[in-house]
Amino acid sequence: MEAEWNNSTSKIVILICLIQNSLISPLPLAVSQVEHWLENLHDRRRLLEIAWQNRKSHLEQCLALALLASDLKGLEEMLVVGKEALARCCDHLGNSPASAELLLHEHKKLFPEAKVNGVIAFSPLLL
Repeated sequence: MEAEWNNSTSKIVILICLIQNSLISPLPLAVSQVEHWLENLHDRRRLLEIAWQNRKSHLEQCLALALLASDLKGLEEMLVVGKEALARCCDHLGNSPASAELLLHEHKKLFPEAKVNGVIAFSPLLL
């Protein structure tokens, strides 16, 4: 783009020099040529603006996906820890009604924490 800008700028400078040296007599032709170059520059600027907006949008989507992947990985790690905790405490179903009630109480305590952390949707073991 810079090379095109320098090329267009050099064309304008050459045209001005030719006009000053009276080598070009039809001034309206020179004016229309400069207007044409300016329109081309404006069109290129618009195209670059559109390309930049598209790239920015794409990068924002990539960032959102990366954040989502990070959150998902954190939830998966929490789920693994929860499963391991359940596996450790639930090796037995209780030797008596009292111990079974205690295990049930510990199991129910996991629900509020799972709902807060969003794990409830991913964990069929907690249901």
